[in-house]
Amino acid sequence: PEDKRMVSYGAEDGLPESIYRLHVTQTGSVWAIGSHEGTAATARLNGSNWVLDKHPGFAHATGRALGETGDGAIWIPGPVDYEPSDEGGILRFKDNSWTHLKPMDFARWFGLGKIFSNDMTEVIEGVPRTFYAMSETRDGRVWMGGFGGLANYSRLKTTRVIEPDFVRRSIVQASHVDREGKLWVGTRASGIFAFDGIEWKQYGISDGLVDDNIHHISEGPDGSLWIGTTGGISRYDGLTWTT
Repeated sequence: PEDKRMVSYGAEDGLPESIYRLHVTQTGSVWAIGSHEGTAATARLNGSNWVLDKHPGFAHATGRALGETGDGAIWIPGPVDYEPSDEGGILRFKDNSWTHLKPMDFARWFGLGKIFSNDMTEVIEGVPRTFYAMSETRDGRVWMGGFGGLANYSRLKTTRVIEPDFVRRSIVQASHVDREGKLWVGTRASGIFAFDGIEWKQYGISDGLVDDNIHHISEGPDGSLWIGTTGGISRYDGLTWTT
């Protein structure tokens, strides 16, 4: 159609000066996150206008990931490189209102100290300090992964996944919940994990995956999974990996 044209937006239109991530929500809204004038900033497109929110005190910038849950809430993590004055944690936007979820202690998130003690296996107050990937399973748990491994968040409490060991030691970079409700977790060097709510299973190069460094997980119309890796793209049809 003749009315289709390219439109350019910039900071003068209400966008952050530096944009780290764009996201289109379930309802078609467009979000941009990043930093503006030295502080974390978010912007959402309202009609033809961008609504810019700055978050001083939260952090000097947002993280480079963004999550969305089934209730329409937007979850935005703090950056990896916190500054001493940053509060950090996660910003949650729902019903036109922001909530700041406070982060857990640094040592707890990165599993330092008594990793095998009861103190580390029980639920922890606060949210992960940041995340590289986020997905919500049907039971309402919000799964967040990053350099500190994988955790799930529910009712203001966070539970770190410490078993099996290959999950605990992983660096999470991508996640996806498929149409059957199974959670898929992509890692930096440990391949991809699948969790059906009871058991974890690990897939790697020996199973037919082209590479163990996972960057993206997407589901096709037929239910097959497409995995973007450092070494190329793999497809999983539920039985076989092909490259």
